[in-house]
Parts: sequence; C-alpha cells; structure tokens
Amino acid sequence: MLNQNLTTLLTAIFAVVGAVVGGFIAAYASQIMNRNTEKKKKYLGKIEELYEASIQVKLWIEEEYEGWWLKYEHAVDKKENHREHPTERVIMLSELYAPSVTKYAKMMSYVVDHFVEMPYIIFDNHYHVVGDGEFYNDIRGNFDQFKDAYEKLTSTVAALIAKNVRV
Repeated sequence: MLNQNLTTLLTAIFAVVGAVVGGFIAAYASQIMNRNTEKKKKYLGKIEELYEASIQVKLWIEEEYEGWWLKYEHAVDKKENHREHPTERVIMLSELYAPSVTKYAKMMSYVVDHFVEMPYIIFDNHYHVVGDGEFYNDIRGNFDQFKDAYEKLTSTVAALIAKNVRV
C-alpha cells in the first residue's frame, strides 16, 4: 500500500494534468465552434448580398420594361435607365455560394443583355416599336422569363437563408 503523502501527490498531479488537458480540449473545441460560426456568418452575408443584388437587377429590368412598354403603347420617348444591374455579381455570388440558383442568375443576365441590346434588336428586326405587336411580344416574353427566373432565384435564396439562420 502506498503511503498517504504519495497518494496525495499522485492525486494532485493527475488533477493538474486533467485540468491542463481539459483546458486545451475546451479551448480547441471553442476555437472550432467560433470558426464555424464565422464561416456561417460570412456565408449568410454573401447569400444576403446575392438577394440584394438580384433585387437591384429586378428594379432595373422593371424600369426598362416600363420604358419600352410606354414607347410601344403610348409613343412616349423612352428615358435612359440610370439604375445599375449587377448581373455579373449575381452570377458570381450564385456560382460561389448558391450553385443551385446559378441557372436562374444566368437566365436573368440573358434577359438583361437582351434589354440592353434592344435598340440594336429593333434596328435589326425592323421593328416599328409603336403599336408593333411582334416587338411587344418579344419584350413581354423576355420580361416573363426574367420574372420566372427571379422568383425561382429569390425563393431558393430565401430558403437557404432560413435554413442557415436558427431563431
């Protein structure tokens, strides 16, 4: 049998070693949890940025569509659209952080490009714009494609945000 002093000494050593090892394990676990929390915050920030950029593109396309519609329906000269349409940003963010919506981002970009090129499309297709049903069908069809892609993108992004935010 061990004497009383040796037993006390061994107990104290094991207690100190246990406390040190436990402290290291707790610090490591805490660091991992903090790193995961920071990654999640960054991811959510980028997903929210994607959502906000898609709203900017939507506002641009709505203003553009309204301008062409007024020209078609009422022969009002189309005003220049000064809004930004960050379609490249929407595509990049979707490819990096939400690949499931990239196809919708690319469809939105396609329609925006179509509207940007509209003056050349009008010239190439000999549209008369005012009262030209073929012209209206062209812009209406593209606008409907945009709305569909936008709704799918934003609903999927909203689901991603909800999935990653615990209330």
